[in-house]
Amino acid sequence: MFDNLGGMPAFDVSSISGMPIKEKNFSGERFFAPPSGTHFVDCDFSGTCWEGVTLDGHLFTRCNFSGAQFLGCILRTVRFYECTASSASFRRTLTTECHWESGEWGSCLWLECRLARQMVNAVRGGAWEFKVCDLSFTTLSLLSLASLSLESSLIRDLSLVESKLQEQRWQECVMERVISANSTFDSGLWLGCQGVNNRWMAIKARRLNYQSCNFEQAAWSACEIDGGEYQSNVLKIAHFDNGQLRGLVFKGNAIYVLAFDRSALTDCVFREREVSHLSLRNASLTSCDLNGMTGSDLDARGCVMQGTTVNGARFIDANVAGQKPEDWRGADLDLARFEVPEELQDVDWWQSCRPGVKRSNP
Repeated sequence: MFDNLGGMPAFDVSSISGMPIKEKNFSGERFFAPPSGTHFVDCDFSGTCWEGVTLDGHLFTRCNFSGAQFLGCILRTVRFYECTASSASFRRTLTTECHWESGEWGSCLWLECRLARQMVNAVRGGAWEFKVCDLSFTTLSLLSLASLSLESSLIRDLSLVESKLQEQRWQECVMERVISANSTFDSGLWLGCQGVNNRWMAIKARRLNYQSCNFEQAAWSACEIDGGEYQSNVLKIAHFDNGQLRGLVFKGNAIYVLAFDRSALTDCVFREREVSHLSLRNASLTSCDLNGMTGSDLDARGCVMQGTTVNGARFIDANVAGQKPEDWRGADLDLARFEVPEELQDVDWWQSCRPGVKRSNP
């Protein structure tokens, strides 16, 4: 029945077509061409080498891939269900429409691989590392990893959902439509990345750092972030709405639109000399530092500041209407200059604070 296996190790199988291959030990073997659609159950593939193999429609259930190597392979519609590996490596391998369900994949490496339309669900792992890879239309859900590292890779239409990562590092990656939702991050670094339409939604995170990145459009919405730094980035449009943000530092960025609508900011520091548009609409700032911040457009309607310093800040087109006088009385406004357009008449609250308001020229 299996006379044309092309170098595959010998094993006993049922004469019934489609019968699963169960509890076989292939440890240390070298595979070339297993039959399409083969189902392996409780088999040991530890230390195996798969070189130039095409797997099409294969199913692996509760198999062990510790130390397995995939070299120049094609994996198409392959399913791994409750499989394990203390480590495994994939090099110059194409995987498309594969499904990884449950199981524990320790520290794994993907090098010069292309992964398209992957579904990874409820997998636990150690350190996962992707180098010079192309990931597209991939969903990582309920993932739990000690660390995730991506370097010099192209990532498009990636969803990281309801996952827990102790540490992550993205270096010199191109990121397009990457979404992280309802996930927990202990720490993360994005270094020299670029992209558009990336979103971090409802994440809980500590120590997030973005350095020398270029994100045309990015959103950190409904997030709880404790500690982090945004330094030397280009953030054309950045939204931090509906969040709980503590201890964030913004320094040396090129920012065009920066919005914190309906967010609570505590102990945040802004060392930005120029922001084209800053929106603090219905935001709450506590013990923050906006010293010397300048910009062309400010929307601060409904904003509350307590223990916050705005010393020396200046915006040439500011909408500061609608607050109660006590909303900003807890702020240090020395030397601040907010020029209010002529059509905004409700400035009584500002006149009750220091240093007063200056209307813009008609």
